[in-house]
Amino acid sequence: DLLTRMVGPDFIPCYESLVFKLPGHGSSVPWHRDGNPVEGEERIFNIDIYPDRSTVENSCLWVVPGSHLWDREKADEWVRRGREDFDLPGAVPAEVEPGDVLLHHTKVLHGSTINHSASLRRVVYFDNRAVSWNRRYRWWKEEVMERRCRLYQYALYQRKTTPYPMDDEVFEYRVPEAMPIWCPGDPVDLQSDREAP
Repeated sequence: DLLTRMVGPDFIPCYESLVFKLPGHGSSVPWHRDGNPVEGEERIFNIDIYPDRSTVENSCLWVVPGSHLWDREKADEWVRRGREDFDLPGAVPAEVEPGDVLLHHTKVLHGSTINHSASLRRVVYFDNRAVSWNRRYRWWKEEVMERRCRLYQYALYQRKTTPYPMDDEVFEYRVPEAMPIWCPGDPVDLQSDREAP
């Protein structure tokens, strides 16, 4: 339901990644925008799930609120000026507790420092895009989007039919127009695919 409201009804989870910031090092990630070179106001969000506390000391994410609305030139200037300086005017640390979920627009400037603490910092990122956006900009190959759509339907089916405590509402996914519909018994390709043009 959250993704439907944030991205639109024709979203597809496109990829996921896991970041480990090891105690005492874990390389820094300079200011950047996630792979989205397109200008415009499309709503493309990452969902960040934190199994660990994330603080300034253990390399939490830093963000520049509102920077998703900046044009490329202004964002590039910030990146050139800041590089790995996270104490710039307007930048804020996004500290979270274990189990917290953070949503960030892929065009928000963000980055993180080296982990200077003795604690591990992990985060799982889920990137979600509208099929209509992908068809307009051809970021992902169509067959990749189709495979991801089937995989998502399969995962939702597995969640619905596995004996977990049913204390949450079952999410009914509306398959985007012209995308394949997966049915129980159909094959599903569990291959991870990060092919972008």
